[in-house]
Amino acid sequence: MIFKHHDNGAAGITAAPISHIILSLIPSSRKAEVCFHRCFPVAALLALAVFVATSAGCVGSMKNYGHYTPDTEVTKMFAACDQSPHYQYYYCGPKSGPTAILGIEKGYVLEGNLWQPIPDDREIFTNLLDDMNSAVFRIGQTLRGYKLYSSEGIFLGVWYAIFSATPVIHMQGENRIAVYGPPADLYRRDERNLFLSPR
Repeated sequence: MIFKHHDNGAAGITAAPISHIILSLIPSSRKAEVCFHRCFPVAALLALAVFVATSAGCVGSMKNYGHYTPDTEVTKMFAACDQSPHYQYYYCGPKSGPTAILGIEKGYVLEGNLWQPIPDDREIFTNLLDDMNSAVFRIGQTLRGYKLYSSEGIFLGVWYAIFSATPVIHMQGENRIAVYGPPADLYRRDERNLFLSPR
């Protein structure tokens, strides 16, 4: 079989490229397979590059966010209304039933307007916790204590709330943190869910 390649822009006949000759010998169904195997490694590498770049971006954006772990001793401390001198305490939500109480290690500055400071007064601290316990009891939940850490594992403080009221800890600079707490109507939502749940 003789293969010829005609070039319309020039006189005469030129030799066909070898790739054209090879492809002409392959059935059309095999051509698609050859193209797939030829293109797949390139596509796979491109997909991997996009994944790595995206993952790196996510890691970079999360590096300033801390984490929390449940802690039995913190739970006991709050249950005993023990206002430790190591922390500056705050509450969020209504004063008649706070949705969370936060204790930040002294030396850190808490950013934002979500939290109200709790004075260093055992009676006020105890009343807040009593009101919080009453609100939680009405929705059939229990309060738990947690330790808060920076993304680098540095201890920041303590947290006391129901299980669904999880904190988001954002480091905003040297010794400055923001902690995003639960919504003010947290107990009303849980009370509504309790009422609507099947018996």
